[in-house]
Amino acid sequence: MENIEERSEVIRRQEAKSKEVEEASENLKLEERKFKESFSSFGDKKVTETLKIPLFETRAGLFRYLISLQQENGERWKMLSNDYASLMVEKKSFDFSCFDKARYTYYEKLLEYLLMIEKDRQDCFPKQYQEEANRLAEDGWFLFYQETPDMDSLFSGDCKKDEAAIVDFLSQDDYGPLIGFFSVVLFEERERNQLEIAKEKDITAALICLQNGCYDACARILFALLENDHANASSIFADCFKPGKAFGNERAQAIEKQILAQDSFPSFRKFWEQFNSFYKAVNSDSGFDGLSRNDLAHGAYRRDTTPADCIRLFLAFASFKTLSFALQEIDDIRRAVTEDLEVFLTTK
Repeated sequence: MENIEERSEVIRRQEAKSKEVEEASENLKLEERKFKESFSSFGDKKVTETLKIPLFETRAGLFRYLISLQQENGERWKMLSNDYASLMVEKKSFDFSCFDKARYTYYEKLLEYLLMIEKDRQDCFPKQYQEEANRLAEDGWFLFYQETPDMDSLFSGDCKKDEAAIVDFLSQDDYGPLIGFFSVVLFEERERNQLEIAKEKDITAALICLQNGCYDACARILFALLENDHANASSIFADCFKPGKAFGNERAQAIEKQILAQDSFPSFRKFWEQFNSFYKAVNSDSGFDGLSRNDLAHGAYRRDTTPADCIRLFLAFASFKTLSFALQEIDDIRRAVTEDLEVFLTTK
């Protein structure tokens, strides 16, 4: 990555693959809606009050229910299976193979993209850049979200100078570069659920607080966003390790188990080691470099929160979000494959 032409080619390749993922995702959403409508119709229209069954979002769930019903009550099973057959005649335009094809096309494109970014982190980031990024991460400045080495012009080899350079760069034009980075999330035209809308409002509020010099309020919002994502990430593989929600250090252990299972993504491990150390420190009484969530939550300020603190938290949030998104998508693939295998075995 020594010249602009090479970097431009890497960006072009990444953007092309990202577009393929986005198109596959949109197609999957369309087929998913058709899939769910089919099962909703089954529950609402074709089953009498006596035989009414719960609605299932997955075929495995429905098939498990029907098999248990067949074993427990043959007459009820016969009536229900007749209703199901009638519905499938009415729904003959719905093709399950289209849904399956859309799912696995999306999974294929997504894994190609994630593996490409992983390879680019190793091949396209100069060794000196990687070493400096690691030193910065040890100081709580995370650049894991980067897909190309975009800050190489800021690096001098002196960590403290580089931290100041990052703050200066992201603070210019009233935090324009920082807002520009998050604008991809905030202003992209796509479907959003209520939780995503709420989180985007929180990110917007944190940026506004930063612009207006309300640094304590900005940090509180970002700590809450980090806490939420940390909790969610700890429960992604819950069915593999320990059912139910994890708390405290259990969360970190649950996330670590997920990461150790990802042999194809060694960068996940390195980032997690650094982030976990930082996250534990900022949530402890002693804090991290004077930054403490407990101080902000309880008003026991050892020092004023600074713009640099807020930028550090924004970068930590963006980087951890990059990791948690990848873990969630990989788990979705695992669950889908497991479900399809279960359907295959129960209908064999």
